[in-house]
Amino acid sequence: MEKPLFRKFLRLIMFSHIIISAHYEVHIVVILKRHVLSLLTLEESDTDLLIELIDVVKKVASQLVSKYGACRVMTNLGEYQDSKHLHWHVFW
Repeated sequence: MEKPLFRKFLRLIMFSHIIISAHYEVHIVVILKRHVLSLLTLEESDTDLLIELIDVVKKVASQLVSKYGACRVMTNLGEYQDSKHLHWHVFW
């Protein structure tokens, strides 16, 4: 297993998520520092924040695709959203 990842940005935090019964070898979470309930509750004034979030997700996804040939990017909404705070999963 690779070294755990943790990186802070101005408005985001990115970290590797290690779960004992993980279905994925690599699982990285990108989360906003400021509380936003979900993708559905973003305001028009959050456009720059969303672009920054997606840019980090894109960079992580690109690295995983380069290394493994594929990856999955996901966010949960509604009843699927266990953590009521907007975040994205990037996994392989």
